[in-house]
Amino acid sequence: MERAHRHPPLTIAKLVAVAFLCAWLTIAITGHESGAGNNLFHLPILTGLYDRPNFAGDPFIQSIRFYASGFWMLLRHVADRGTMLAVFLPLQVASRFLFFVGVLAMARPLHVTGVRETAALLVLVALAHVLRGTAPAGDGGLFVPIFTHSELANGTTLIALALALRGRFGAAVFAWSVTFFINIFMAVWLAPALAALALLAVARRDVALPALLLRVALGGVASLPLIVPVLMNVLGNPELGHPPDFDYPTFLRDYWPTHFLVDQLAKRDLVVLAGLVATGWVASMTLAARGRAAVQLVLLSYASVWLAGAVVPWLTRSPTILNLHLLRSSAILVIVAVIVVAAAIARLSASPAKVDRRLWAPLLALLLVVGPYLVLLVPVVLFLRQLRVVPATFAARGVTAVALAAMAVSVGWAISVSVAEDARFRAGQREWLALADWARTHSAPGALFLLPTKNINFAGSLPHDDNGPGFVPGSDVFETAAERRVWVGFKEGAAVMWTPGYYDEWHRRVADVLRLRTLPERLDYARRNGVGYVVDHCTGAARPVHGGGDLCVYAAGG
Repeated sequence: MERAHRHPPLTIAKLVAVAFLCAWLTIAITGHESGAGNNLFHLPILTGLYDRPNFAGDPFIQSIRFYASGFWMLLRHVADRGTMLAVFLPLQVASRFLFFVGVLAMARPLHVTGVRETAALLVLVALAHVLRGTAPAGDGGLFVPIFTHSELANGTTLIALALALRGRFGAAVFAWSVTFFINIFMAVWLAPALAALALLAVARRDVALPALLLRVALGGVASLPLIVPVLMNVLGNPELGHPPDFDYPTFLRDYWPTHFLVDQLAKRDLVVLAGLVATGWVASMTLAARGRAAVQLVLLSYASVWLAGAVVPWLTRSPTILNLHLLRSSAILVIVAVIVVAAAIARLSASPAKVDRRLWAPLLALLLVVGPYLVLLVPVVLFLRQLRVVPATFAARGVTAVALAAMAVSVGWAISVSVAEDARFRAGQREWLALADWARTHSAPGALFLLPTKNINFAGSLPHDDNGPGFVPGSDVFETAAERRVWVGFKEGAAVMWTPGYYDEWHRRVADVLRLRTLPERLDYARRNGVGYVVDHCTGAARPVHGGGDLCVYAAGG
């Protein structure tokens, strides 16, 4: 009663507020870059770039019409070049908040019931080092500095799993359909876990099979408005069902193999992923039998999806199947494992045993927060706790103080690094936006621009331009902001996944451009291919028509 008086219990509203603060905390740790990375595909949707007459013949921009995410379908034409970048930060905040709502929903199935313990769970997940960046052995997005719809679907996936763990299968089906609306292949990964939990509930007689089928049917009917528009967009793609006239796994090997091909994954990443799954499994052993079995079933379901992804490329070359990105399901494996570990720590922090509160909980929190691989030591610490090598009356507060100080230093350092990286990115992006403004006002609508590009896949067969023009961050905004066509870019190759007809042009052009080493070579190439302008680092090799800072525009006369 005295402790309760000193620390009034949080209300649900305050827990939601903690979730919102955790969303901002993760953004502070990872940074935020509006208009970077995969936003290259989102900017043309926001501005409706594909409807502009000068892009009618651009196969990459036209392919964006068939970017099969209902989320982005809702955002068509909602911004212009002046407002497009302002969209991403609010979306990322909402995405992270939804993620922590999912963590909040997972609390009760993981036996985290006290409000203080639930708040601790949220904060521990927010600070978990292993959730920063991308997942090992699949490269799926966790807490990344850009907003993507896949990150948004991480949250809806957690909500669907939490509903199924609570036995609310009709609502879980609807949450699955929301995931489908956002990202089809993430819904495919989710389906086996939901099915396995439903079968477990029937086997335990928690729900009768007829009642389960009725709930699933009702959830399915409610889901139709979300599923049908996405399916219609997919079926409207004129290239759907046409086998490509090139070897699809070879394209994946050249473009982004870590999402698809297990033989392209680093052995270290395979070991780390296996260790994280084992860590989540061991942490689940701290749950009561019923909760433990359900959580372990979720881990097994996603591990099975990942293993299927490892095998599928050896069995088929079908783009439809390979495009399910099954190896990327490692992201959900990592997320679930971290939440289970954080839940175990949160429960220990409220344990009646002083040794749990003052030794094991802070020590485990330290492993979770301070380094990406220290979390793999969690099973060792849990084993030592099980052996009772430290008396239950252990009462020293020094471990807690040291752990909190180390975590504060680690998180503070991460925030300072992200602030510096964000500043560097914004400086580069401002330069690209200035060039885009010049291009829009000083070049013809049909002008073509050759931009620096870089092969970021060192395992493929395409040339590597290690000594070329380099890469100034922020270039992803140029085409949309300038409203001018770009000759080719390496990252644009993702469009081959939904429009395979783009492969020949992309592969030929990007291979040619990556072989160019000097500005005169690039200018000559541009002239021969009808490209009017070359953007490159400012150099004395030619006189620019516009420039400032690191980048200049050179007229090629194409």
